[in-house]
Amino acid sequence: MSELLPKKENKLLEFFKKKGFLLAIVLCFCTVTAVGYLSVKNVLDVPTNEDFKKSAQSNTDEIKSSIAPVIVPREDVIKTPEKTNPAPKKESQPSKPVPKEVIKYSMPLKGNIIKNFSTEVQVFSKTLNDYRSHNGIDIEAKIGDTVTSVASGKVTKAINDELYGMTIEVTDLDGVISSYSGLYDLSFVKEGNNIEKGDIIGKVGNAPNFECLDGIHLHFQMQKDGVYLNPIDMFK
Repeated sequence: MSELLPKKENKLLEFFKKKGFLLAIVLCFCTVTAVGYLSVKNVLDVPTNEDFKKSAQSNTDEIKSSIAPVIVPREDVIKTPEKTNPAPKKESQPSKPVPKEVIKYSMPLKGNIIKNFSTEVQVFSKTLNDYRSHNGIDIEAKIGDTVTSVASGKVTKAINDELYGMTIEVTDLDGVISSYSGLYDLSFVKEGNNIEKGDIIGKVGNAPNFECLDGIHLHFQMQKDGVYLNPIDMFK
């Protein structure tokens, strides 16, 4: 058949015959090179561990941004207690007045009363030789007889008076002032001393100067808010 082809074509055919094997090798090499390149490229394109981490972090950030924030209560905030119905208030009962302690007075010494209390009717004074009010009671006694406090209180005066002689005043919790005149001295109590009912406040001495002719006695008187009181009524 080659004989039927022109000479030029015969030469070309011979060329291809000679060169065909070489061409086939070149084509195979190119094919192998292309396949190898693609394989290497695929290998190089495989993501590394770092790529996986970045991708995972990116996905996590996207998920977090799409989730509504959750409000976490602060530990330092005190929870408001649940409201409960308050217990009904009890009607306040009016407070009962505390009864005032009644002070019971006692006689300052034992003896006969030789002159009574008299402020409305004037009585005769032997010493002054006139009629005048008698603001207390005179209790007959002997020099040295013990005189005791008629109530608990505070010594508010201890003086040697020009008319009444040695005199001690005691003010009790009710504001009543008890005066003891005609004492021997002022050595038993001092001003400012707190004393109890029955405590010794002195001894009987000479009679007060304005009653010196009435014999040895204790002149005792009581007053409150400037008003003289009848000691006999206070002893009841």
